[in-house]
Amino acid sequence: MLIVIPFCLPYDGGRDLVCRSGMGNPSEPETAERVCRMTDMNARSPKILVIDDNAANRRVLQIVLERHGYTAALAEDGQDGLRRAKEVQPDLILLDFFMPGEDGFEVLTQLKADAALKDIPVVIFTVLVREESERKALELGAAAYVTKPFDIDEVITCIQRILP
Repeated sequence: MLIVIPFCLPYDGGRDLVCRSGMGNPSEPETAERVCRMTDMNARSPKILVIDDNAANRRVLQIVLERHGYTAALAEDGQDGLRRAKEVQPDLILLDFFMPGEDGFEVLTQLKADAALKDIPVVIFTVLVREESERKALELGAAAYVTKPFDIDEVITCIQRILP
């Protein structure tokens, strides 16, 4: 049985790290090596809250966000999302439009009405491709509006435009 053990070493004396995947057996030569540049482990990665009733969507977004250096927090509906937003104080919120109970517009309205949460950028995700819905979301304070099925590169580009 082979066990892959990832580890990081300083790279060029700077803040970057070299990450390698080595085999669990020290007597065997390293067969897999992957070099990636990562920011200093002490640096704070931006926190993104994903509010979506679909567990598969939440999981995919969590994996993608974490691979891009973000910290992901998850919520399964609007009320859970509002509670988690207060707990986590995320740097950005990805909010599904269609959810049981409160829809994305209602949650967005509550987020923007809360003094502690109103300045957090919110990106609305929806299958609804109507100009009227996009306009309403932006008027309510959404930073962006992305349609589903979403393109991962589009999502990351959208986040990078919003977060410094």
